[in-house]
Amino acid sequence: MTVQSNSAGYGPIPLVFGVTGHRDLIDYDIPELKKTVKQVIQAVQSRYPHSPLRLLSPLAEGADRLAAEVLLDLEEELDFEAELLVPLPMPAQEYERDFAASESRRKFRELLGRATQAFELPPAADVPGSSNSSPRSTRERQYEEVGIYVVRHSHFLLALWDGERGLPGGTDSIARFRVEGIPPKRLHPLDVPDVGVLFHIPARRRQNAPQTEEKTDQDQLLLARRQFFAQAWEKAGTRLEGTWERGTGIYATSGTDLYASCCPKDASFESFDRIIGRIDKFNQKTIEVNLDRAIRSSDRMPPAFDKPDKRILQAYCSADLLAVRSKASYRRALISIYWTAAGTGLMSFGVLNVPGFRLTSLMVAYALFFLATVTVFQVQKKKGWFDRYLEYRALAEGLRVQRFWQIAGLGRGDDRAEAFDMYLSKQVGEIGWIRESLRALSCRERLSNNAEARQFINQNWVKEQVDFFSGAVERDHLKRQRFNRISSVLYGAGLVPLLLIRGLTFASSTVLSTHKLFVMALRSMLVLPAFGALVSSYSRHLALDEQEKTYRRMARLFRLGKQKIEASGAEPDRLYYETIIRALGSEALRENADWLHLHSTHPVVSPYNIPKLSLPWWRKRKTDQESI
Repeated sequence: MTVQSNSAGYGPIPLVFGVTGHRDLIDYDIPELKKTVKQVIQAVQSRYPHSPLRLLSPLAEGADRLAAEVLLDLEEELDFEAELLVPLPMPAQEYERDFAASESRRKFRELLGRATQAFELPPAADVPGSSNSSPRSTRERQYEEVGIYVVRHSHFLLALWDGERGLPGGTDSIARFRVEGIPPKRLHPLDVPDVGVLFHIPARRRQNAPQTEEKTDQDQLLLARRQFFAQAWEKAGTRLEGTWERGTGIYATSGTDLYASCCPKDASFESFDRIIGRIDKFNQKTIEVNLDRAIRSSDRMPPAFDKPDKRILQAYCSADLLAVRSKASYRRALISIYWTAAGTGLMSFGVLNVPGFRLTSLMVAYALFFLATVTVFQVQKKKGWFDRYLEYRALAEGLRVQRFWQIAGLGRGDDRAEAFDMYLSKQVGEIGWIRESLRALSCRERLSNNAEARQFINQNWVKEQVDFFSGAVERDHLKRQRFNRISSVLYGAGLVPLLLIRGLTFASSTVLSTHKLFVMALRSMLVLPAFGALVSSYSRHLALDEQEKTYRRMARLFRLGKQKIEASGAEPDRLYYETIIRALGSEALRENADWLHLHSTHPVVSPYNIPKLSLPWWRKRKTDQESI
């Protein structure tokens, strides 16, 4: 499958910034705040140069708009790919009631018009401890919901904050959600808080600062700002239990001490950097592929859904293509390893000790086969073809489910569950980049569940998955049978020379001494069981038996889902239809995670157990002996 071209130099998966902060920023501080926000964005962009940037901003007055303006100005100034997405806590007309001045409403509409997407969040679902006692409390809950949405769908959070405690749903709460996790009452209580980085930029509020600073001596002003920064960081440090860096570290810029970085205490900046770095590496790979980039016509969405579907389709096609290529490379390497290992075994048995081949020739051939096996294994290990295949395939399959859930309008129900919530949620380590990729591509406007969308889903996902899993069951069944027959024949053939040699022991010794070809044939057949063992090992590596059982189960599930959808008619009950699509997607995500775990337990291993020699260890041992 080929992928559609995007902007030169950038892959399809964005790195997502969120923003929270005070609405009543001091006008005199705004130029410096913009400069600092610009430095943060540039620090991230330079560290991950192949990834486009995205900002989630509700465009409230103050910090939200300031960050949006900086990103849009940077996009024009530096010509890099960036997007502004606007999640609205309520309908835009109702939202504007909070902007008293006409100039503020005009600015809001201007930025809204420059946004890539803008979408309204659904009403806040009832959660334990919440209250619907007044319209004002409902409004506050909506603001808290949009803050939670920004945290859940971003990798980095810009917090323009004075460090003070605030009201529920305010900057203080949203910053805490980023570092300490969203309260368990809103998500599964056993979910581990998502890792992310908070950039704390100290920002003063009009109600707490003088308004005549432009008349103040510059030295006194600089001293006052430094004191405020120190106080703000001290207050934030006492409120947020995380790991802090200021002036140094991964996301620091040279010669500046205008912002501090914070990550959850159970994580580290280095681990988060590795995860985001893997996303950037994937984006780089998609750029290097440089194929004929045209999406298959069957993959295209109807025109009404083209805009929100474009980026996730690009990412899916890229991951699918890279998975196919990595699979081909690792399979070629694996087959080469088995063939060269078999050649090494033949040389060690002296099977080719025929006229014209001396012992020295066999030794040279043995060494060449041995070195070839080790070389191919090391190349595969260094290139990481097997690991890339597993990860790219897992990413593609996760994006497939997320894409069709998006088309169906799922992920915004009462449980707020989206694909990244359910996929690899217990997985730790660098493979977490797959889940973070789904998180980045889950920010979008809601699509409507209409007849055109349902037809596209039924034809291009449900029916296609039925055909795929049914075909995969038959394919893996035939492969497994073929490998079993080959290994059985090879094992059985190994018995022939044993019987012949036993019979020839009663015959004349001249038979064994004069018929060289006969002797060579017997000796060759003695190693046939070893080839049978290689075939069995290759079959076990492919995990055909376990894979066939899983595919058989998934084929039954999707066939049942297809039957229920068809039985519901052209205009099914919306809730019933969404329940079926959600169930199929959940099972597919679970199957994908199980597939990843299954194959990760069958890695490409070296046929020779060669111990590693550690030069530093040898030097240490030698030094210890000399000291004795």
